[in-house]
Amino acid sequence: MVLDMSPRGLFVRMGNMEAPPLGTQVQVGLNDAEHGEMILMARVTRAKSVRHELVVAADGGIGLEVLSAPESYYDLLKSLVAV
Repeated sequence: MVLDMSPRGLFVRMGNMEAPPLGTQVQVGLNDAEHGEMILMARVTRAKSVRHELVVAADGGIGLEVLSAPESYYDLLKSLVAV
């Protein structure tokens, strides 16, 4: 679940999954009803591991730096700010 997104990065809640090592490049798939499917390339820049039962309360997840994204990702961000 994406908790925060900007033109430069995302924070993704990982649940009970183990975070990839810092520096790892990952592919992120997003889907939006208006903007369709988007595939981003990103790098893990932060990882906050917490016990499964504390994931929501302690904001466990990973911070990702966006390396490349389709124009539709930036259009989605613009539409969220316009609301």
